[in-house]
Amino acid sequence: MVGLLSLLRWTLTLLSPLSCSTWSVVANVASSEARPRCGMLCVGLAGNNGVTLVAAQLANRCGLTWESDRRGPQEANLLGCITQVGKLARRHHGLASFSDMAVGGWDIRPLPLGQGLYESRVLDYDLVRQVRDEMDATRVLPGVWDASFIGDSQHAGATNTAPPAPKPELLRRLRADIRAWREAEQVRHLPIAGRAESTNQNRGVRISENVISAERI
Repeated sequence: MVGLLSLLRWTLTLLSPLSCSTWSVVANVASSEARPRCGMLCVGLAGNNGVTLVAAQLANRCGLTWESDRRGPQEANLLGCITQVGKLARRHHGLASFSDMAVGGWDIRPLPLGQGLYESRVLDYDLVRQVRDEMDATRVLPGVWDASFIGDSQHAGATNTAPPAPKPELLRRLRADIRAWREAEQVRHLPIAGRAESTNQNRGVRISENVISAERI
C-alpha cells in the first residue's frame, strides 16, 4: 500500500533558443520507496514543446551523448528537473522516475514526432538523428478540431482529427482515449498538459467550467 504524503504544485519554465513556455504541474508524492509509474498526455504532442519533451526523455533513458556545433560534446542529464535532482528529489525518494514516465497525447497534424523534432530545429542534429526513428514510431492520437482554438496557420494541415460530432460525444471520446491509454501503459498518476496552440481570443478560458458545460449540452 502506498501512503500519500502531500500534493505538490509548481510551475516550470522551459527555455530554448526559439521559445519560452510555462508548464503547470501537480504531483502526488508517495511515502513508499517503490516509485509508482506516472504518465503524461499532451494536447499538441507534435508541437515543439511535446517533441523536445519526448526527445529529452529518450536521451536520458538511453544515456545518449552527442556533438553540439556550439558547445562541443554533450551528454543527457536531468539538470533543471526539480523532481529528479536537488533537494526535492533527495527528500522524497518515492517520486516517479522521469525516464520511466509514459508520454503520449493528441495532435491534429499527422506529423511523426521524429519529423516534428527535426523540423523544429530546437535540438542539435546529432541528438535528433539518434532519437528520430523511435519517436516516429510513437502513436499520436487524433485531436479534436475546434477552429476557434486553433491558429490560422494550422488549419490546412489539420487532418489527424476525430470525426465531427456534438461536443458531449467528443468529450466522451477524449475520456475513452485517456482510459485506454492509461490502461495500456499501466500508469497510476496521469496529468494532462495543454500545449496546443490557441488563438488570442481564447486565452484565459476556464477549461474546467467549459468541460462541465459540454457534458450538459
